[in-house]
Amino acid sequence: MSDIPGSALSEKQAAAARIQAACAGLDAEATAKILAAFWGATGSQADATVRTHSSPSQRAVAIAAQVTPGGKPPASGPGPITTHILDTANGSPASEVEIELEKWSSDGQWIRVGAGKTNKDGRCPGLHPDKLEPAVFRITFRPAAYFQRLGQACFYPEVAVNFEIQHVDQHYHVPLLVSPFGYSTYRGS
Repeated sequence: MSDIPGSALSEKQAAAARIQAACAGLDAEATAKILAAFWGATGSQADATVRTHSSPSQRAVAIAAQVTPGGKPPASGPGPITTHILDTANGSPASEVEIELEKWSSDGQWIRVGAGKTNKDGRCPGLHPDKLEPAVFRITFRPAAYFQRLGQACFYPEVAVNFEIQHVDQHYHVPLLVSPFGYSTYRGS
């Protein structure tokens, strides 16, 4: 793989190739040690990664598929695009608010790539797409039902926030501060 002119390989592919080569033919214990050294993981984290794969080649493929740029394990967190909603009128997270994530396609249409409802903390885990690529995205928040449950009127039943992602290796947090008669958003961290 490394002799491709111009190195068309991504950092992830290169790291995956190194791990596959390092783990090929090794038993589970040796694979776990390599994985722990590579990720800086504890023994139990490394053991859990290799325990379910019986053959060395299966372990190598499973490990390589999980490698992210920088040689770190995949984040167990919410993903590259996150959001949360805070109800500024009531001073609390807005729970059970429907959210939809879409991506602008090259043929001029919005394509749905994720959806969900906020949890009790006002967050929507699992909203992000599997693979992030440079594009314009739109998060649509639908707070009307939330305010209706509170017995409050809602002037903005739907809030659409468009944003552009140019650097796929960054995290994008797009929160919404909302009240029955106003809203605000920003790029968070």
